[in-house]
Amino acid sequence: MRVRYFIEYALEQDQADGHHYYRPIGVWARGEGPWELTILYLPDAEMRWFDTQLYICTYMERGDAHFPDDLLERWIEHVPLYTGDCSPIYETEARNAEEVATQVLAMIQTEKRLGDPPLSAPG
Repeated sequence: MRVRYFIEYALEQDQADGHHYYRPIGVWARGEGPWELTILYLPDAEMRWFDTQLYICTYMERGDAHFPDDLLERWIEHVPLYTGDCSPIYETEARNAEEVATQVLAMIQTEKRLGDPPLSAPG
């Protein structure tokens, strides 16, 4: 199954030198099913998690039959650069979106260097 995903970053400031940088804090993964979406964040990103839940619930509350095909693109446009940023949208093959999100979040948690793309591309 094709899964599209991106990494979300938070804008932070280094306490030692005052420079700003983007730190990876979570991942969104969208599978092929109408409601297949997994969003995972690091434990210290609770506020971002809350924001995403409000955003996602709007589709369900409106009575939509599925998430829009451009859901990932819409969220990326929604993130102001003064709070964070998002990676490009990557694509891979996996059993489901949860598998992809879990693998990518584990890479973020271990502070493993994220490749471009983080997971092997199909083919």
